[in-house]
Amino acid sequence: MEGFSNLCGKVAAVLFIIANVYFPAKQIARRFTVWTKETADFFRVYLVLHGVLNTIAFCALILHGHYAEEHNYVLQASFILTVFLILQGLIMQYKLAPGVQRQMRILHTQQALFFVWVALIIIGHAIA
Repeated sequence: MEGFSNLCGKVAAVLFIIANVYFPAKQIARRFTVWTKETADFFRVYLVLHGVLNTIAFCALILHGHYAEEHNYVLQASFILTVFLILQGLIMQYKLAPGVQRQMRILHTQQALFFVWVALIIIGHAIA
């Protein structure tokens, strides 16, 4: 099952990368290109793709973690942070908490939180 776990981990990693390039790509496009209707439409579609790919990646991550032979607290912390970010994204997407949408978006898009998430994943896998 370790082979299956590794495959799920690689699938999750690729999907998370593709999904989460959304925000930096949008920032780069806003800074260096003319913001046209087509550009806005592209990023509107990409935002949906961001949510779908992150959800699929999360499912692969669950399988990866479940069947992995090694576990540690750093990887568990990265999993908890992943759950937190996914839940925030779903709550924002489906507008389940209308009074706090703005605050959730600010927290969900924090670069520092993203870098902590990536660091936990890298460190957790390095010590596993």
